[in-house]
Order: sequence, then C-alpha cells, then structure tokens
Amino acid sequence: VVIERIGADGKSTAGKVGEYMTNTAGEFSFRLPGRNALYRVTASADGYRPTSKDIDVQKNERRNIALTLVSKDKPEKTEPEKPKE
Repeated sequence: VVIERIGADGKSTAGKVGEYMTNTAGEFSFRLPGRNALYRVTASADGYRPTSKDIDVQKNERRNIALTLVSKDKPEKTEPEKPKE
C-alpha cells in the first residue's frame, strides 16, 4: 500500500508519505502528523490491478477505508452502451 499526499486539485502529488505492507488479513494502518491534508491510498499486489482512493483527512481524524483488488484475469467493468434516440 502506497500513501501519497496530493494537492487540492486532486492531481498533483506532494510526494510519497509512506509504503506499507498489509497483514495476512489484508489490513494495514498508518499514522501521520495531525494536519488537514488530502491523501491518495493505492493498493497493489501481483496478479491484481492496482486500485486507489483519495481521502480528505482533517486534523487528528481517524479514517477507515476499504479497497478491493480485482484479478488482472477478470475483464474490466465497462458502462453499458446507452441506446441512441
């Protein structure tokens, strides 16, 4: 799991904050200095597509998030085609 601090625009990165390994249940935790910030949490594993989630953390706030990895062998979800009028 990689944690990056990102800009208010949600695009620019202020740099990697840390890289963590999950436990056998796929859980992880991390602590950062108490300040308002926007972070991008990205999980990846061999054989799976990486997935990310942006979280807006306020001073001294505790956040729980869930990320689900999908096998690279599984087709990507696509939006159904809308009928033409």
